[in-house]
Amino acid sequence: MSIWTQSDGGDQSGMRRWQSGNTAGRMLLLPHVLVHVISGPIEATLLSTGQSLQRALSLYPPAWLMFAERIKSRAIFKQALIHGTGQYNMPVVQNAIADGSLSDSIIAVLEKKAQAVVNGVAQAQRCMASYYPAALMREKTIGRVDRDNIGRADYGNDILMWIALCVFRHWLSDQLAADHTHHAPDMGYQLMSIVNQGGNAYLSRQVLQHQFHARFPMSPKGMACVEHRLMEIKNNVAQWAAPLMVDDTELDTTRYPVKHYTHIRVDVEDYPWAASEIAAQAAIAVGDTAPVDDAPELNEEEGVFLESSDSEMGENAGSDDVDGEDDTGDEDAMET
Repeated sequence: MSIWTQSDGGDQSGMRRWQSGNTAGRMLLLPHVLVHVISGPIEATLLSTGQSLQRALSLYPPAWLMFAERIKSRAIFKQALIHGTGQYNMPVVQNAIADGSLSDSIIAVLEKKAQAVVNGVAQAQRCMASYYPAALMREKTIGRVDRDNIGRADYGNDILMWIALCVFRHWLSDQLAADHTHHAPDMGYQLMSIVNQGGNAYLSRQVLQHQFHARFPMSPKGMACVEHRLMEIKNNVAQWAAPLMVDDTELDTTRYPVKHYTHIRVDVEDYPWAASEIAAQAAIAVGDTAPVDDAPELNEEEGVFLESSDSEMGENAGSDDVDGEDDTGDEDAMET
């Protein structure tokens, strides 16, 4: 059976495109078709293992990136690229880059995706560091204290919110000073993860009581007010961490949690072999030259090619003599 046909009698549009394409386009597409025929069963077998494969992809993505590039498996390459980008600053990826295990095309994609993650984390941290609760801000006024709420007493009423904001910024600056940023091996994943969780994931009531209120004692009511306003701040700043915590992998992170970003989006152009496939398909679509297996249409009744005209047949009649001489005179003599 030809590799261009399907044994189940299904759609043969791929074969028709092959037959209708030009010779150059076919030669460009041939390696991709052969790889697809070979890699299809391999890919299906691996994907059928479910979470075993997904966990392996998360543990050592460089090897799977190389493997997926060889067999041109988009499903495996996508998952490996997500995990590889999240672990870009970690030794598992950096060592593979340093020892030449990864191809230049894979390294280029990893660098591009990692830079996008770095930019997103840096922007989120800047937003958190410059955050002000809406209740503290005032609109631009003409400067009348009696009507614009810009007097000392008005700002004094916000003192507990300012204290809560000071506590949050103190904690955040301590995290940034400890280099829990996009420069860290996890590209700031630990910091952004607890910010996204909010609640008692950081700056819990116990921490405030044993650290902050140990230096700045307050009445029970004052302590409760600070904790309440701090909770409002934590809920608001989580909006910048939430997009970074989206999980775009097939891994069950509930059973197999990871400590790196998995929100990376993979586009069609991120597959290293996508450009060559597009070029091959475009070459077939252009169809500048006729297919090599095209033949003139045959008339079954007359047994001659339709492209041959009667005039051509007339011109060729009587010209079978090798030396090109006219044999008409000889035939007349024989009749006489």
